[in-house]
Parts: sequence; C-alpha cells; structure tokens
Amino acid sequence: MKIRLPFLIFYFFVFTGFADLNGQQVPVGTAGWQFSADGSQGFVVNSRNLRITQLTSQQFNSYSYLQDVRTKQNQLLYRFTSPFIRDGHPGFFVNRRKLGMAGFSFYPSMAVGLAWVKEQSAVSDWNRDDAGIALVPALNLALPFSEIELNLNANYYFKGNTSIGKFKFQPTLGIKMDGLFEMLGHDVELKSQTDMTTISTVVDKIDYSRNEITYHYQVNARSTQYYSWTILGFGGLTPRYTFTKPMPWMGKTEMMGLGYSLRAYNSGFDVIAETGKVGYASMAAYPSYTYDPVPEERRIAEDSGLFSSVGTQTRVFARYSIDLKELLFGMLSQQPNPGETVISKSTTKYAASRKSNAFRVMGGLGFGYAWVKKPEFIYPEAEAALDKKLYDNPDMLHNDWNDPRKVKSGLIVHYFVAIEFGVMGVEWGTTQLRSTPLSAGKPYGTISIYYTLPLGKLMAGYKGMRETRKKLLESK
Repeated sequence: MKIRLPFLIFYFFVFTGFADLNGQQVPVGTAGWQFSADGSQGFVVNSRNLRITQLTSQQFNSYSYLQDVRTKQNQLLYRFTSPFIRDGHPGFFVNRRKLGMAGFSFYPSMAVGLAWVKEQSAVSDWNRDDAGIALVPALNLALPFSEIELNLNANYYFKGNTSIGKFKFQPTLGIKMDGLFEMLGHDVELKSQTDMTTISTVVDKIDYSRNEITYHYQVNARSTQYYSWTILGFGGLTPRYTFTKPMPWMGKTEMMGLGYSLRAYNSGFDVIAETGKVGYASMAAYPSYTYDPVPEERRIAEDSGLFSSVGTQTRVFARYSIDLKELLFGMLSQQPNPGETVISKSTTKYAASRKSNAFRVMGGLGFGYAWVKKPEFIYPEAEAALDKKLYDNPDMLHNDWNDPRKVKSGLIVHYFVAIEFGVMGVEWGTTQLRSTPLSAGKPYGTISIYYTLPLGKLMAGYKGMRETRKKLLESK
C-alpha cells in the first residue's frame, strides 16, 4: 500500500492536470479483459460505435476432476455514445481527457445487438447452441492509456436450451487499454484504386435448327477503390507478457519481456528480450534411435506428461513482419468475372507509405539466441523413470530430443501471427531452440500480449499540452 497509494495520486493528479475542460471524451478504440461475478471472464473490444465481447465459464465434474462443461457467450453490438455526451458538456459527466494520454472522462454508453452462446462438454461429448439479443448499458471511466467500464449485460436467448436459459442478467467489470488512435492521427483514407478493362463474349441468339449461334463482344470498364483506417507510423518501447495454456504433456511457459517496435510501410520490425520460465514437452512421439536418428514424425506425445519439464531461459531475438491483411487485399484486388478477358489493369496508390493500418494482422519470422538453464522435471518420479527407459533401450539416443536435461543454450527460430489494434497486440507464436523440438510449445505455441509506448510522440504530445495550457493561463 505504501507503494501503490503514491502511484495512484501521481497518476490521477499529475497526468490529469495536463488536460483542459474541452477534451476528447470517448476513446476511439480500446481492448482488454472483462470479469463477471459468476466467475466468467473473456475479452472485450470497443470502438466508439462497435462492441465485440466473449465471456467463458467452466464447470468441473467433482468426481473425475475433468473439465465437464465450457460455456462461451459472445456479443456483437452497436454502441451508442453520442446521444449522451457533447464535448465540454457541463454537469455530472466529466470531460478532461486528451489524446488518450492525459486527463480523464466519465461517460455513459448503451450497446444493443446480437448475442449467441455455445456450450460443450468434454466428458459427455455434446454441444448446444443458442442465439438472441443483448442490451448493455454501461458507465465508463476513461483514464490515461486505459479505460474501466461497468456493464449491465441483459441477454435474451430465443431457444433457452443451454444452462443459461432464456434470460441472463450479468454485470461485468472491464479493464481495457487504449489504442492511442487520437495521438497517432487516425483517419480513413483512400489507399488505392484499381482500374480494369475487360472484354467478354455475349450470346444474342441460338438457332438449334440451323446449329447457329449469334453473338457480339462487350467491353467493360470498372474501377474499385480500397479504403483503410490508417494511423501514423510509430516506434517505441514494448512491454510484453508471454505464456502458454496449461497442457498435460508440457510445462507452462511464463516470460516477461521488453522490446523496441517499429510499425510503418505496412510492415514491422521488433527487437525483443524476454526472460522467465519455459515449458518443455514430454518427448517426441517417436524418440530418436541410433538406427533412425531423425524420425519422420516429430509430434509431441500428448498421451503422457510424465517427462514434461520447466527451465529458466533468457532470450534475445529480432524479427521482421508484414501486414498480411494488406497483402491479402493486394492479392485479391479486383479480378475479372468468369468469361472475361483482361485488356488492361492498373493500380494507383494514394495513401502516404509511412502510414500504417490501424487494424493489422502481422505475420513474420525472426532469429536470435537463448541462454538456457537446465530444465527440471515437474514430477519427482520422472528422472528415475527416464533413466530406466534409456537403460532398457540402449539404441535410444541420449540427446535433447529425448531428454530435456540435455537442452543447451543456442540459436532460436521464431515465427508468429499477431492481431494489432493501434499500439496493442495479441500474438500467437513459436520460439524454438534449433537443437530440440521440445521447446517449441507445439502444437498450440505461446501467446503474447504487448503494448507499445511511442515515446517520441508521447513527449511531443505532453510538451504541446503544457504549452497550450500555459498560453491559456496567460490569456486569462
């Protein structure tokens, strides 16, 4: 408490002091996690007019200790904020927020739209689905770089065939990070235009008695515009947290990291350092033998986690990525219809190349080096069991394919796919020591959550606010 209280005082009174009364009230885009009193939790993504959420709950069988039922509640909603607020509105709702990086605002919102639920059992092997409508009034407190929301979810389902029934009233608390779209100059821009001219054959008449076909040629000219939500290119320090889902055949990975990230020209470059615990899989499905040192199948043995282990690892790697969404739109630019032949086709790009898409699907590859401390087995009996297995099978190679105790420091290969929203990102990736597949975290890989702080733009923004505030005070 001695540490947290001064920090909260600093956070509210220093940061909020930068903003004036005529601030920006509703964040352009936020994303985070929400919690319900019944134990459900899941992600939430908000824009000013769109809300996407998911709440997941699990029920367990007390006899088998296996997951019995998993329920996923999803919402796709249209969000209303403008009828309730105006910039500089006096009275109960406070408006002192600037560029997502200073000040705070307090405002209501209302969301309405579709709701659907999926329920499945791992033990009984059944699935149930239902759909309905949702009404979500909320109170929102927007802070620097973040937002807290209190929602009153009212869901009505048409069939009522799940454990939820027909009606579900569910208050939730959401904690979200701001994508800093205001600071990065978000805008919708015409990025490219494709002009295409085609020729096709049009049948006028078919005379079956004379076996004749009358036709003519038709020339078509079409133009397609591609618009995108863009922000300024940015770079900055990126704190990140990497973890794996608990798996019975693999130790759990939990790492903290810090990187420097650049996003521009529809591409990205990162230099990342991470340290923490790395989980190693139990063993390759078919262990290496002297007469077959490189087996064809390199799957992980999911049927037993006896030889799973955890070890400390510190790694540094660099990676390059491209916006797969942008690449996909480029590949799927206007194509001719069936039966048409292209005479001419040209694409003109308009948007500034230094800009980046506000919503990105990044995919890339990287290389680096990992310093490894010898992993330790999770189960105490594993070490003796593996030694016996190696003794009973003299043809089995005693290497880091079969024994995590043999894992050593070395080069790593990293590949990933990430969804990025402004300065926020969620990543699925694999970072594997080249010498062993046990460190890859396959088949599900690792999940990373990260947030980039564009320091240059932040400092310039704070400087501009101080100067503006100083001029306002001098003019009074």
